[in-house]
This record gives sequence, structure tokens and C-alpha cells, in this order.
Amino acid sequence: MLVSPDNNVVVSIGFGREGDLNGAIDELRRLVKSSFKVLGMSAPREAKINSLDAMTVTGRVENDEGAILSLALYAIGADGANLAITVFTGEDSGRRAARTVEEIVNSVNLAATG
Repeated sequence: MLVSPDNNVVVSIGFGREGDLNGAIDELRRLVKSSFKVLGMSAPREAKINSLDAMTVTGRVENDEGAILSLALYAIGADGANLAITVFTGEDSGRRAARTVEEIVNSVNLAATG
């Protein structure tokens, strides 16, 4: 888990469910729904993250302490494996989440994960 210096962005990175990206993003959605009170969540949509195929979901959740968080979920296809990234922000900042994910993907050699 990565936490920004101002504690306003929390990023979790790991391997996602194997198989197609639809299944991988659905698994991330299920995990969030089982851990948070979901206030709203978009339908999955296709995206490209640094030329890699991806599925994304955005939304808002409430944690156990009652804090409202914005979230962005990413399932990214990388040479033989799916990468799962969750981004929680304390502010309504989808752009900040997207920049964070692009920076992560740029810094990791995803071709070596398979």
C-alpha cells in the first residue's frame, strides 16, 4: 500500500483475477462492496493506461469511521497477468487518481510480471 505524504491518497497494487479484464474489474468491485458502504459506483468502462488495455470504475464510498472517499479501480492487462490497482482519495479528484495510476504503471516493468 502506498500513502501520499498528505495522507489524502491511498493506493493498493497487486495482481488481479486471471482471465479477461471484465472478470478482473468485477472482482475488484465485489471486494469494495464487501468492505465499504457504497454511495455510488460507475459501470466498468474500457480504457488505455500507457497503451495497456484496462477497465476502470469510479465511485464514492463511506468507510467504518464515516469518512466519504472517492475511489478509482483499475484492472490493467499486462503480458500474461492482470494488475489490480485501487485508489482512494479524501477529495473528489479523479484526475489525481488517474495521474497516480499512470505514474505507477510508468514506474513498473509490467512485461516482467508474466
